[in-house]
Amino acid sequence: MDIVTQQIEYEEDEVTALLKNMSPASTFTVDQLVYYPYSLFQYAIKTRRIFKAEGKVGCTIELISGRGSIIQNDPSLISMTVNKNSKKLLSKLSQQEAAKLAKQFINDMLMLKLKFLTTPTIQLVKNKLFYRPYWIVTEKTGAHHHRLIVDAISLAYHPLS
Repeated sequence: MDIVTQQIEYEEDEVTALLKNMSPASTFTVDQLVYYPYSLFQYAIKTRRIFKAEGKVGCTIELISGRGSIIQNDPSLISMTVNKNSKKLLSKLSQQEAAKLAKQFINDMLMLKLKFLTTPTIQLVKNKLFYRPYWIVTEKTGAHHHRLIVDAISLAYHPLS
């Protein structure tokens, strides 16, 4: 199955080695590579502050939880075929629902972070579905074990419940 995704920055062996360095008493095993669905939105902004301003702002909406995140730069995306050991997660949100969340997210960010005399005008200029890679890892320490999800781009991780 073909998807648009980001290039994996940290491979399986690098992930386990870095986790082992942080927790030498534990054993780490990569269970699976999963691809989370995201939607990228980029907007053109026109504002009237003291001086007229124009620019662009972007965000991503994670299509399972609906969480938004401001992005500084567009992610570098590639097309690839997902291998049989990996899993592409299904979206829980439609593109229309994600677009609504993105517009609200951008408007909230603009009004909270920047001071405007009038409400800025935003216009969608780009929308793209893509998948971000994550490693599912099992950590074993003695008789205890739990699972982690590790971002294959940034190495950010947190426990899975």
